[in-house]
Amino acid sequence: MSDSHISNPARGVQRTPFDIVIHIVPVGVVIALAVGMYGLTRSKQIDVMWIWTLCMTGVAIFATWFAVAILRRANRDTAIQRQTEAALRTSEQRFRRLVSMSSDWYWEQDANFRFVQVSGVRVDNILTPFHKIKGKTRWEVEANIGVSAEQWAAHRATLESHLPFSDFVCQLRAPDGALRWVSISGHPMHDARGKFCGYHGIGCDITERMQHTERFRHLAHHDTLTGLPNRRLLEDRLNQAIVQGRRWNHRVVLMLLDLDHFKIINDNEGHAVGDGVLITVAQRLRGSVREGDTVARLGGDEFVVVLPEIEDSRDAMSVADKIIAAIREPITAGTRQYVLGVSIGIAAFPDHTDVPEKLLSLADSAMYKGKHSGGSACHFAQTSGQPQLVLDFRSEEFAIENTTRTTN
Repeated sequence: MSDSHISNPARGVQRTPFDIVIHIVPVGVVIALAVGMYGLTRSKQIDVMWIWTLCMTGVAIFATWFAVAILRRANRDTAIQRQTEAALRTSEQRFRRLVSMSSDWYWEQDANFRFVQVSGVRVDNILTPFHKIKGKTRWEVEANIGVSAEQWAAHRATLESHLPFSDFVCQLRAPDGALRWVSISGHPMHDARGKFCGYHGIGCDITERMQHTERFRHLAHHDTLTGLPNRRLLEDRLNQAIVQGRRWNHRVVLMLLDLDHFKIINDNEGHAVGDGVLITVAQRLRGSVREGDTVARLGGDEFVVVLPEIEDSRDAMSVADKIIAAIREPITAGTRQYVLGVSIGIAAFPDHTDVPEKLLSLADSAMYKGKHSGGSACHFAQTSGQPQLVLDFRSEEFAIENTTRTTN
């Protein structure tokens, strides 16, 4: 807390009539001595004894005044000190009251950065019991996790330089086992001679803030309906996959999928049921590929699958077969079961292009060629001078009139 918030105790010490007398007495003594000496100089007979008595009286009065003045000054300094201590106690009480009303806690460390005090209303719920951390440095507390060796080194360098710090973020494992995010801020302390004697500061539980931040980050990069990566995250992962593919000479395959006759479900059952079908399709797609592959939703009933580290086109065809089989399984929507078909367009790096945006465009064109030819087919992007590879799945009875089955 800033010193400006503590009133000046000297202003609270009022002057009394005795203080006025203290200042008048020496003036009166000087005047009396001057008058006496003047009288003697005007007198024809000089009484030495009278002069001696006059001088001793003046000295006695002055010595008494001086002693009283010293005593008064000491009493006044004591009063100022008491008022200063009272103001500091009041300030400390206010600070601790503010801490107790928040999720923050107060901490102190000695000159070797070892904890000597921790207090706050929620300390027991968030931190390790104080008797387990007393005498330890922050990096020696086992409950502190999620901080790299480089971060600890930078933090220790700040402390050893006796510099203030703020928002040192780390994770703590609370007594109940839950992980909590905390933010720590501190300021160096010095004694009356200016010698460094430790640190003090506050800690704040920022778990909810971090969760909200992570939630916003997730929403910014994921589809709100299916939870799959959206176009923004897809572009980022596709760029990374191509960079790695170029570095290690791997093929990257992109598949663009569009559900056939999905509009029938929306028209017959409504968009709420259609959303449920999209969620089911997203889950099946995720289960049809490897952990390191990406399944994203572009919007509507369009999905994208990115397959990094593919050896040749036969591997991509194998994945397409699995996707077709997964989507072909009946999906219950409302009072009916639907059997959906899917049109797939495939483009590969570096076979067709080494530009991420062009890869998506080529796969989109290949997919729409399958749509225009009747759907339920897998088309590879066509390169100059090469025939286009087409896998047709329409022989598996995907007629529109057979896409619905009434549930019992």
